[in-house]
Amino acid sequence: MKRNSIILLLALLIIGTFSCKKDDSSTIPAKTSSSATLNPVQKQWGLVLEYTASWCGPCGQWGAPTMHDLCTSSSYVVGIANHASGEPMYNAALYSSFFNDRTDGGGIPSFWIGDVPNYQASTLSTLLAQPCKAAVDLNFTKTATTMTVNTQTKFFADDNGDYYLSVLVLESGIDGSASAPSGYKQNGTTDPAYTHQHVLRASAVEGSGYGESIIKGAVTAGQTINKSYTITLDASWTKTVFPVAVLWKYDASSAVPKYKFINCVEK
Repeated sequence: MKRNSIILLLALLIIGTFSCKKDDSSTIPAKTSSSATLNPVQKQWGLVLEYTASWCGPCGQWGAPTMHDLCTSSSYVVGIANHASGEPMYNAALYSSFFNDRTDGGGIPSFWIGDVPNYQASTLSTLLAQPCKAAVDLNFTKTATTMTVNTQTKFFADDNGDYYLSVLVLESGIDGSASAPSGYKQNGTTDPAYTHQHVLRASAVEGSGYGESIIKGAVTAGQTINKSYTITLDASWTKTVFPVAVLWKYDASSAVPKYKFINCVEK
């Protein structure tokens, strides 16, 4: 009986030793906050906002090719296609939100590059070459019904103001060919395999293209602001769905646009 007890004790000691090794802190990844791995780089990105629609002939004829050329001219360009009413990609609240500060000029296709209402490649080049005062980095996880986006905004110069952050969901690769579902066929295009790109689908702040204020007052060089958002996804968004973040500086006393473009990022 005594011999059996000794054997049992030795067995328990061996099991305990292996258990401790399995749980050794050196083999367990450290738990970090969701934004701890983010690292905004001091790099200026460009923003191209397009007002468009599937029923619009000129949008297919020259608007979409122009958008494509601008967005592929650099790896540091975010394109947002804001679809007008009368077709299924229209988001009334977000269209109006952008339109109220950045008008379409009375017709589509219509473009804004940063704070400038045109579609000239030279305007985009000038924007990309300007000094980077602040930047945003993001990461995200996605399920069938939600997308969680973590952001970090970093300032590279002292300043004072009211900074807003937009986190938007876009979708690319939507069929716009002659055989596309009703409302999606792109009028005016000669591309038999046309797809809609950069389609504005949702905002982390419901109905607001310009997001929410993340800091108001003084900011200092090196200061960072972490945010996290969970956005509901529609089951019909079955193509490439991804987030972008846009940083603005709001100036209530300014002429429109009052939301001045600062920087953006896409993942």
